[in-house]
Amino acid sequence: MLVEATGRIGVNVWNNMDGEAKASLTLYVQHVQLHGKNVKHETATAVNSEPIDTAEVDLPF
Repeated sequence: MLVEATGRIGVNVWNNMDGEAKASLTLYVQHVQLHGKNVKHETATAVNSEPIDTAEVDLPF
């Protein structure tokens, strides 16, 4: 199913105490629209508030 989300993105970049570059993305979603067949949906409520370890993620910065 295609999901459309509109809102804004926040980016935080910093160096930890070891001098390693760290970054996190925050998504501020204002509207979500589901496109596709009418199927039974389950609502996901879990939000990960922990910063992403950039050593494991290929970010463009």
